[in-house]
Amino acid sequence: MPFQTRTIMTSREEYVKQATKDNSNKSELCKRFGISRTTGYKWLRRFESDGVNGLRDKSKRPRLSPGKTPREIENLVLMLRDKHPAWGAMKISKRLGNLGHNDLPSVSTTHEILKRHGRIDESQGDKHKAWKRFEKNTPNESWQMDFKGHFKTGCGRCHPLTIIDDYSRYLICLHACANERRETVKECLTVIFKKYGLPDTLAIDNGPPWAVAGIA
Repeated sequence: MPFQTRTIMTSREEYVKQATKDNSNKSELCKRFGISRTTGYKWLRRFESDGVNGLRDKSKRPRLSPGKTPREIENLVLMLRDKHPAWGAMKISKRLGNLGHNDLPSVSTTHEILKRHGRIDESQGDKHKAWKRFEKNTPNESWQMDFKGHFKTGCGRCHPLTIIDDYSRYLICLHACANERRETVKECLTVIFKKYGLPDTLAIDNGPPWAVAGIA
């Protein structure tokens, strides 16, 4: 016959069975089972109080959670979110404070409450991320050129032509043109190219005046 496998539970049951006998030597029993006398008396007290079930390991989960957000505060957070679906955790927390509520959770905890109760779709988060602006690696790698509208002056209409370097964000050109015709732009670019050199690329909009047929 094979040896029986002894579990922690069966060892505890065997210990209390022997320790509750009349004239039992509890110190010797503790040595035999490889436990301290303090542990031995603990299991005896649990057995006397709850029987065999008292020998099972108890949950280590705390009975009280001082840091847990009260249910009424969670309900207020959810109520505000349902009433204002566009509000985030920061605005909800600020609004609750303005309404006179005390001991409010942090903004991060408020966010977790919203997420735990399905009020936040994480897949939508990327739509609201701040994206880094487009930038080249060296000067003159790319310029952006555009007319910034036009307005009336005492001498006629002014059409501001701007050119910006995509690496340094340096304003290479801000010229008041009388019109947006090809020859006017060509004359301005000739001066700019002589002063700053030629860019690798020149980025312009697809709309007017660049993409208009018969711009000349």
